[in-house]
Amino acid sequence: MVECVKKNCPKIEGCYRLQELQTDECCQKCKGCMKNGLYYESGTEWTEPNRPCRSLTCIAGVITESSIRCYTPCSDPVPPALGQCCPTCPNCRFKGKIITKETSVMPKHDPCILCDCTSGKLKCVKKTCPVLNCPESKIFHSFEGCCPQCQGTGTYLDPPKGACLLGLKLHQSGTQFTVDDCTHCSCENSTAFCQRESCPILSCKREQQKTWPGQCCPQCIGSDNGFNIEIDNKTQELDDQSYQNHKTEIDETGNNTEEVDDQSHKTKTDEAWDKPEEVDNQSYQNHKIEKTCVHDGTIYKDGETWNTETCETCTCKNGRINCSALTCPAIRCPQNSILVIPEGECCPICEERESKGVCTVFGGSHVRTFDGKLYAFIGSCKYQLASDCDSGTFNIRLKNTVVGNDVSIKRVSLRLGKTKVDLQQNKNTKVNDQVVDVPYRQKDKLELKEVDDTIVVTSKIGVKILWNYVGFVEVSIPKSYQKKVCGLCGDFNAIAENDLTTREGILVDDPAIFAQSWTSGEEVCLDTRKYGIRGCNPRKDQRLCSYIKGSAFEKCLKKVNVTSYYEKCLKDMCECPPDDLQCHCESFYSYVRDCERLGILLPKWRKSVGCVSDEP
Repeated sequence: MVECVKKNCPKIEGCYRLQELQTDECCQKCKGCMKNGLYYESGTEWTEPNRPCRSLTCIAGVITESSIRCYTPCSDPVPPALGQCCPTCPNCRFKGKIITKETSVMPKHDPCILCDCTSGKLKCVKKTCPVLNCPESKIFHSFEGCCPQCQGTGTYLDPPKGACLLGLKLHQSGTQFTVDDCTHCSCENSTAFCQRESCPILSCKREQQKTWPGQCCPQCIGSDNGFNIEIDNKTQELDDQSYQNHKTEIDETGNNTEEVDDQSHKTKTDEAWDKPEEVDNQSYQNHKIEKTCVHDGTIYKDGETWNTETCETCTCKNGRINCSALTCPAIRCPQNSILVIPEGECCPICEERESKGVCTVFGGSHVRTFDGKLYAFIGSCKYQLASDCDSGTFNIRLKNTVVGNDVSIKRVSLRLGKTKVDLQQNKNTKVNDQVVDVPYRQKDKLELKEVDDTIVVTSKIGVKILWNYVGFVEVSIPKSYQKKVCGLCGDFNAIAENDLTTREGILVDDPAIFAQSWTSGEEVCLDTRKYGIRGCNPRKDQRLCSYIKGSAFEKCLKKVNVTSYYEKCLKDMCECPPDDLQCHCESFYSYVRDCERLGILLPKWRKSVGCVSDEP
């Protein structure tokens, strides 16, 4: 048997400077950049050896250069190594939490700061957003994200005589121009070279920041001078001259020879309370007591840090308690992984399922296969959802009902050997055609139970079904069934591109033709049709997908970063049927299920976000 695997092409989403496909190429590419005779592909970030504190990024033919802002959240930073810009902290600890090498931390007050652990040292850098090269109407900001992004793709003719096309504006080669108050650009040989100012790190929340007219960087509202720079943690920007000075000093001596007088590091509070001769011991002891903190009945010493049960990190400083919530980083798990929270940790990580494949049906007619392909159709037939087409150990079918373009699931059936289970919309559950009460158990074979208006069927062979009695079904199967299953859920071979393979073994593009081939039952049913695809509608898509950021999901937002689900929703909306009002709900279902796996229940979310048809 010959198995073909599609070549992985570079990401082109958001590119409006797609290059013409050559005859010997199979992948479209976004326009890259030329600098100093070197070519850089779009999306490349780099620094030059003699200027490690200047970051360069190529996006669709535009180079953005900016200073690197270093953020050092520790009191004893290690100077940067040769060729590096930022100091590091001697251990991978951020506000009392140990950061593993697989995890990046994004402080809540500034999502453009990213901290990660490398070789046992913590390095934090503030990112400056690159200049985007797409029409202004195609630029959108992702929720809680740092930088705006371009949505969609497009191709424009290359401008003549080395000119530059930035957005929809043409700039002649050799000219200089301003993009905004932070960005000054020049055009040279079809490459726009932009220098963008790096803004300082602020300690106030984003909603407390404001950018005044004519100014580049935001300021904290309410402070005396408009700025509220982080003072408890060392924040600095290293320019190239500082780096060269530091480099020379190390080269000449072999060590960092900077001597710091302890006296110069004392704060005003420390100076005021150094024990002078005229202060008696009682006054000094009273002051020491005042500098401790009490939290939930526990006394903490000055400078001590602890974590609360709600995953806040608190510090005692001069008798005051300062707490900050740890915002978990955005994380997107592979198809066959799930979110779990390790013991003693606050943020979830991806953990491979115990050899499970997962297929979901939502809205009655939208299917995401075991391999992650999303498609939709309308039909009121009986369909083979997933079956063991190798040994016949199980068979799962569903029966739909259709009113107009609204589809709901009337019945889900599971056959395990000689045992047949029928789950019905009216909650009459049958085993071998006999009505049974739930919970129900058949020894060493299967178990049925209800959890929050959802029926769950588990079996000894590892096949599991979850149904909310209306339009949402989740099927999970062990990895041992890889390449052995067939039906609407695909063949579970890790290749999504071939999931629309009919019962006859023909790969088709039309989901309706595919679904019709997997109808089952004695009666012939031809009532399957396609929705069609409406394409992207950025304004409407962002409005619907933004529901996932709202109060209906508030309990889970701090634990499970919603960014990847929001972006997945935007992508799915582009493949939605024209009149479908439920397409955004699948991403919401995925988010709710991941929250539930972490023990966070969101029982009444559907109605407030426009997913009312799946309300049991």
